Amino acid sequence: ESGKLICRHELCPGKGKNVCDKRHHKDKTRSVNDLQVRIRKRTEDDPTVILWLRNLEREKPRYYRDNMKLLLHVISEYGKETVIAALRTCLEKNIYNSLSVQEISGSIHRSKDNMNGMTFQAPTSIPETADCHPEKTDINQYNKFFE
Repeated sequence: ESGKLICRHELCPGKGKNVCDKRHHKDKTRSVNDLQVRIRKRTEDDPTVILWLRNLEREKPRYYRDNMKLLLHVISEYGKETVIAALRTCLEKNIYNSLSVQEISGSIHRSKDNMNGMTFQAPTSIPETADCHPEKTDINQYNKFFE
């Protein structure tokens, strides 16, 4: 309202071009390398993890960084051994998606918990019915219904 000039911008001479400064872009290469190093360190350079990451980068380069971020979270949630077992399963089935790794890791973790909570007891005595055998019926007895 006062007519005071706040700022001035240069107009782009090209029609329909996006104007942006290259300095405003995020350096994604540094973060990808950092994520790779962190994953390899947490899994102690396990060959299964390295192979899965290499295949993930080849199969899904666009989502590589996002998948690595989720994989780091999954490692901290379920532990190294569980995630490596899940990655082996994924390699066998050619699955390159961290969401699937998370689901498989959860399944492995739950099955381990169930196995730890179970106690197996052998029967102390044989029930009276264990020695009983069912009567056998002659099949020809039923043929009269179909005649």
